[in-house]
Amino acid sequence: DAETERTYGHMVRINEDCAEGEWERFSNIARGIKREGWSQFANPFDGFIYWSQFSGKGNIILDGDFIRLNTFANDEERKSVVALNLFAGGPVSIADQFNTIRCFALDLSESGTFSS
Repeated sequence: DAETERTYGHMVRINEDCAEGEWERFSNIARGIKREGWSQFANPFDGFIYWSQFSGKGNIILDGDFIRLNTFANDEERKSVVALNLFAGGPVSIADQFNTIRCFALDLSESGTFSS
């Protein structure tokens, strides 16, 4: 269970690639199924839950892969995805389309999600 990563690594991917994005890829795909080999979890939600036992101050950082804000149905889904990455102490890596990233980031900013 991440013995090498915990010894030599700082940040570790915990799930498959974000692929097409959407809530299905973030939470639903193969929910609750732990597999052998890469990747043990298909979605970041399951990955964060399982790998949290090895994270925290002085331990590895959990990476749930890129976040494609433009693929989610609404701001509530977008806020949930960003929040889970933040709560887990992972990076918030928004990788959107050039013509949509500004409008969705602005929506989240104006909603108070990123207020200081």
